[in-house]
Amino acid sequence: MGIRREDLHTARVLLRSPKGLLGLLALGTLAVHLVVAMTTAYGLHRDEYLYLAYGRHLDWGFIEAPPGIALVAAGLQSTLGTSLVAVRLVPALAHSVLVFLTGLLTRELGGTRFAILVAGVAALIAPVYLRAGTLFQPVPFDQLAWAAAAFFLARRIRRDDGRQWLGVGLACGLGLVFKYTILVFGAGLALGLLLTSLRRDLTTPWPWTGAALAGLFAMPNLLWQAAHEWPLLRHAQALSESQLVHVARLDFVVEQVLMLHPLTLPLWGAGLVFFFTRRGKPFRVLGWAYVVCFALLLTLQGKPYYLAPAYPMLLAGGAVVGARLVRQWHPRLLRPLVAATLLGGGMALAPLGMPVLPPPAMARYLDAIGASPESETGKAMQLPQDYADMLGWPEMARAAGQVYHSLPPDDRERVLLFGESYGHAGVLDYHRSELGLPPAASASGSYYLWGPGEPTGAVTLYVGVSEDEVADFFDRCTTETVVRHPWAREAAAPILVCRGPDRSFQALWPSLDPW
Repeated sequence: MGIRREDLHTARVLLRSPKGLLGLLALGTLAVHLVVAMTTAYGLHRDEYLYLAYGRHLDWGFIEAPPGIALVAAGLQSTLGTSLVAVRLVPALAHSVLVFLTGLLTRELGGTRFAILVAGVAALIAPVYLRAGTLFQPVPFDQLAWAAAAFFLARRIRRDDGRQWLGVGLACGLGLVFKYTILVFGAGLALGLLLTSLRRDLTTPWPWTGAALAGLFAMPNLLWQAAHEWPLLRHAQALSESQLVHVARLDFVVEQVLMLHPLTLPLWGAGLVFFFTRRGKPFRVLGWAYVVCFALLLTLQGKPYYLAPAYPMLLAGGAVVGARLVRQWHPRLLRPLVAATLLGGGMALAPLGMPVLPPPAMARYLDAIGASPESETGKAMQLPQDYADMLGWPEMARAAGQVYHSLPPDDRERVLLFGESYGHAGVLDYHRSELGLPPAASASGSYYLWGPGEPTGAVTLYVGVSEDEVADFFDRCTTETVVRHPWAREAAAPILVCRGPDRSFQALWPSLDPW
């Protein structure tokens, strides 16, 4: 059956409409992610197992994150299930909406249809957004929240409508439900207000009402934090000592270019300049917000991707500038050339953002482009850490299941299934029904909050630790097997059966440190 004339007409109408164009681009983004999820050689990530476990332990807070991702996990598990494709559908949708929002923000800044297309494509191809759109974690929701807040603020300025501050507050409030880093954007926005003529809004009720709305969203988690002696602060300190200390400030700056894609540097660079020109002056608060966020994260040695949510507004501003230059120079030649260059460059670096290449091919790709991946603690790796963290977990769970079912019936009734990290415990819980396992425990991260359960540890099936590391606590331990994977971060995971702890795990628990 051929293509009908009506179909061609509908397609032309969609492409001529900014929202139709953005809708098609967002659908394309979603399709790319789903194809990768259905064909990838990688599985769920260590952190995804933890966030899915959140959904089985709903609360107003957790050690690593606010409760938003737990609510999404619970909804996912009660509807679509937790297959790889189902889990990856959620961040894929978030990335698709981010592309759409970036285009809408471009329109609010005065961008033409071509500017909207350029900004949307740039948000599509950036490795940092591709990665966020691949993994089920709070990050893609954080990126959405920043972009939505910038969009509503641009609407407030363009339409001179103070009520748009309610949208800003709603976006920031939802951001606080998923990740605390939007507080950095709030600080940038507050200083930007004071440095621009928009500070006149502070004499109206709208920004204060928006701030109160954001506070309402944050309140349950703040109360939970206070009741649990502020694990957020202890987690932040542990993160600073174990990971952020390895983030060199020069690397932070360089990574901004790499994670957004080198081809987009002229775009977002022009976007930053745009906000400080005469034409971009009405929106200058967004430029100041970026500058403040950059300075704060650079000073605090934040991870480079913490600043990624600030770039949709720069991409939007740069697209406005770029489209104007293209129109002045040679639109018929430059428009297709710019679009083709962005899409082609995006495809060339797509393996840095999405797990499209199997491990051996990915290692060769990294070698070819001269990339040297390191872990968050500065250790050299064969693959990017996120990719290595998607390998080896199911094999580990199946091996633990075999050891568990080899135990005598009496031991199986009282065994404590213990994972060294939340990843080990998370994968055991994920495969629990399939493998017929008891609930897993761990003293790592939020698993610590859920305790060891009823088993005392008289018989402990310990996953992910060597005999030497626990020999002082048990009378005897036997290594039943060692699960090896050449590309996984957990390249060798011992599985032990230990007996005779010097005290019960219930007595031990208060002295353990989940950080």
